[in-house]
Amino acid sequence: MFWVDARGTNAGLGSLITEGLTSTYGKRFAFRLVFAEIAPLYLVGGLIGWLAALAAGTLVLDRTWRSGWTWTQGFLLSLAGLVWIHWIYWWEVPTAMWVIPGLSRLPILASLLLLLGLAVGLAYLGLRRVGRGQSWGGLRRLGVLLICLTAWGGLAELPLWLAQRTHPHAPSGHPVKALFLGIDGMRGDFRTQPEFKSFAGVSYPNVYSPLPATRMLYHLLWGGDPEFYSIATVVPSIEELTGEVNLKLLKDAQARGQKVRFFIDDGGTISISGRTYLFDRVTMPARGWENFVNSNLGVRVPLFAAWLDILRVFPTTNPWTNPAAGLHQTLEQGRGADWVIYHSCLAHQPIFLTRKELGEIQGWWKIPANRFKPFSQLEQIEARDLVEQPPAQDPYQAYQIRIRSILKAWAPIWNQLSKDPDYQDAFRVLTSDHGERFYHATKALRLGGVHGYGLDPWELRVPLVVATPGCAQQQVQGPARALSLLDLRDVTDQLLTTGKVPDPARLASRPFAPARFHTLRDTHFRRSLKEYREYTTEGIIKATYILPEGLWAMIYEKPASERGADVSLAKAEEDHLTVLKPLKGGGAEKTEFKGYDLIAQGDIDEKEFQRLKAIIEKEFFRTPWNPSK
Repeated sequence: MFWVDARGTNAGLGSLITEGLTSTYGKRFAFRLVFAEIAPLYLVGGLIGWLAALAAGTLVLDRTWRSGWTWTQGFLLSLAGLVWIHWIYWWEVPTAMWVIPGLSRLPILASLLLLLGLAVGLAYLGLRRVGRGQSWGGLRRLGVLLICLTAWGGLAELPLWLAQRTHPHAPSGHPVKALFLGIDGMRGDFRTQPEFKSFAGVSYPNVYSPLPATRMLYHLLWGGDPEFYSIATVVPSIEELTGEVNLKLLKDAQARGQKVRFFIDDGGTISISGRTYLFDRVTMPARGWENFVNSNLGVRVPLFAAWLDILRVFPTTNPWTNPAAGLHQTLEQGRGADWVIYHSCLAHQPIFLTRKELGEIQGWWKIPANRFKPFSQLEQIEARDLVEQPPAQDPYQAYQIRIRSILKAWAPIWNQLSKDPDYQDAFRVLTSDHGERFYHATKALRLGGVHGYGLDPWELRVPLVVATPGCAQQQVQGPARALSLLDLRDVTDQLLTTGKVPDPARLASRPFAPARFHTLRDTHFRRSLKEYREYTTEGIIKATYILPEGLWAMIYEKPASERGADVSLAKAEEDHLTVLKPLKGGGAEKTEFKGYDLIAQGDIDEKEFQRLKAIIEKEFFRTPWNPSK
């Protein structure tokens, strides 16, 4: 049952991971994963499936069966138990069947009925010779079959039940000063959704990330050098692993004896392995690139995936993870700290919708599972896909459904924090690191969500709600002026330094929200007639290393100051966003948005581009500890 698509893409992180898994460390990790975790789980699951049948058959049908069973019966009943367990998992997450060759092409209901029949049929074959000649033998076999299905169902649900349990701790006596909760890739337009409006606090209409990349954004929030952390990639540089990069807020907090704790359900997203000494505690399911196995490959082995949140020290992001599990653990393990941070990647692409989530799609059971699989780039689309596109395949719809699921699970927990002695006096923040863009291949067909390729309102605008002591128990509207997540960094620095909780109405300290980011080539998602001063991964990276225990690192060709020579920039004033993308022949393309609507576009010369660049970079680089820059 372990189907792995070993083909890599020709762009992005997927190709890097595929290549990395062919290394010595990757092969060693894969060998250990299969033979130390996956295979034992399946062997034990099959054995328990047979033992359940043996016990039920012996007690109900034939007491001599335990001494007369055959290997064929054992195999059939073990296999029946495993198929039934998987049927339950696929019943809970039907879209997870798109990874199964052949079955993924059938309507979901047909696939589920086929698997149901297979499980029951295998169990019946394993039991057919038991109790023959006895009165009511057929009825007794049916009773044994029902007992087996119940026992196997309990085995399937056990890890999911264990993962949902909470372990409340008593108040620590050391109240938290700041709590940051982040949902990866939550777009700014979710601020208007009822699920987001249910979060008590002050909501801001115009909030912008300074760049659309998770790892770099968090390093900026921790006081990292803005020049270094706006021109990079998802993989940390060798300077970060060797401790040459200063994260000022973390170092200052450490010097004051303050505790900063960081939790994440996909550690490969931010990749701080090797720098955890800057925190009082860092908790993640696995280190570095190993998280991609938990999050992405786990769907191919459902029994293993269901146990992942028990086997790991922190819940991960496989399709069977409870959306509130990581938040519960964060709040309990964060007690006694000064600054608690949790970043969740439950909305990462691709999204495997659960049966409950599929309820928002009319007639989902008639649609093959593979029609829910998004296209990641234009090259994957064939002519038949342009005419066979059903509404269910729209990845933006799946994304909206998933974000709403997370918000519904988190809202009651967030609103109870005002009564929690450890969190009620904290500066509480719910936001995102960046938005998500869904490029159109045609008017009706959208590609899967991406970010980190450029500056635009879809990737830069994020929602934000802030709750402080005495905050209203419902959501209220904040100021309309543009607010940058860099402002959150600055007020957090002041809070940790002085202990004074900032006024939610006065978070914005800049005349506009700046953004600065490298321009990556995005020809996999759209076609353009213009030639920009763009980067390719090969153009800025000298070498990539995959290291033991899930670590990885990159060595860049040039320092950040030189890599940023052709950087793109953006300036946001309220809901008006101006984006400057440098052109290969000089000057820049200037694009203006009102909300998410394009309102103007044209080219400016190099002199005007450099003038605007200087204005934007002045605000981007400005920090409370270095205001002159």
